Amino acid sequence: MRKDKLLLPALLLIAGLHSLYYYPKLPPLLASHFDGAGNPDKWSGKTEFFFLYVLILVMLCLIFYAATLVRRINNRWIKIPYKQYWLAAERRGHTLEYIDKRFRWLSLASIAFAISIIHFTLLANLNETVKLDNEFIRLLLVGYLIYITAWVLQFIRRFFKIKTPRRRY
Repeated sequence: MRKDKLLLPALLLIAGLHSLYYYPKLPPLLASHFDGAGNPDKWSGKTEFFFLYVLILVMLCLIFYAATLVRRINNRWIKIPYKQYWLAAERRGHTLEYIDKRFRWLSLASIAFAISIIHFTLLANLNETVKLDNEFIRLLLVGYLIYITAWVLQFIRRFFKIKTPRRRY
């Protein structure tokens, strides 16, 4: 079994256990949005907050599973550079497998990022003075943005070069 298919249930288990552990400890009203200094500026009910958390995770899981549907899509709906080359019959399977795999890993990174952000939000709400630890949030955000940038650059690099056979003399 592939690592990505094992990692999704592991992340969802972590999110579930995380929610079960923190839900009873939290106040009925939670700070759900913070300004740049880490001070709360929007509040929501505990049930509403966790419903939104689950909804975000469900949407990210849909991206994970929707990536496999790219194999069933007509070529005209796939937008990549040099589409004729990459979607030629002899390369289509490998190309779509690559796209599927890349989007699954993007989804997993996004799920891990969401769980981490929620974790620090919950920790902030457990304090007597509700304040978000911006240092960790900035580190998470920078790490996630580096991952996204590398993901996009690898994707572009892959499809902007055409593999041509080398001539032997």
